[in-house]
Amino acid sequence: MDEPEKVRGREDAASGHEAGSAEEARDGFQLVIHGKKKKRAASGQDCGTAGSGFGAPVPGAKAKENLPVEQFVDRNVPDREPVKPADLEDTPFTLVQDHKGLTELAKKLKSVTEFVVDLEHNQYRSFQGFTCLMQISTRTEDFIVDTLKLRLYIGLYLQEPFKDPTKRKVMHGADRDIMWLQRDFHIYVCNLFDTGQASRVLQMERNSLEHLLLHFCGVTAKKEYQNADWRSRPLPDEMIKYYAYTLF
Repeated sequence: MDEPEKVRGREDAASGHEAGSAEEARDGFQLVIHGKKKKRAASGQDCGTAGSGFGAPVPGAKAKENLPVEQFVDRNVPDREPVKPADLEDTPFTLVQDHKGLTELAKKLKSVTEFVVDLEHNQYRSFQGFTCLMQISTRTEDFIVDTLKLRLYIGLYLQEPFKDPTKRKVMHGADRDIMWLQRDFHIYVCNLFDTGQASRVLQMERNSLEHLLLHFCGVTAKKEYQNADWRSRPLPDEMIKYYAYTLF
């Protein structure tokens, strides 16, 4: 692995926190900023696994080939009643900031069949932008991963559960999240259920997460930190609690 280069330059914080907090946190982490290409450790072709219910990509097939919608539907999923999640106060929460935490998270993801994923991305004064936080929620636990501090290692620990076609990943409006996962961590997602796309298929009046939460769950989404600066470190407790509550 190439020796990471030190990040240079200064940025101003975009929130009410001290201007130096974001850049101090950023400069303390090993962020690779050179343009050298790296070998891709995983690809979409890994999604086609025997018994998964999905067809493997055909080698040499055209990238823009138009396939019917039925090609992307897993018909092996049985009907089942919705499972109401536990209250936030009763759900264990872990802030993952080191290798030990990543190891434990990877082990727990191996034992589940589905998990929710959300990313917080920063584009302020950045040409490409970068992922600041990752939230992963299972039926029983919530995790927030510090993707600035652990940027170089997230792909090594989490590639397998993300590309496992037997595990369903639930996201909302995942178009950009998919690109960010590939760009920042070389993570490729197999077996994705996008609630935003599902709402369009159902021809719902609105497709926002806020509307879906209110319509199906009777939950009013919080928005006070929607435009917060997620680069800041350490993150205030109220921002961590907000991010754990928002799900997406």
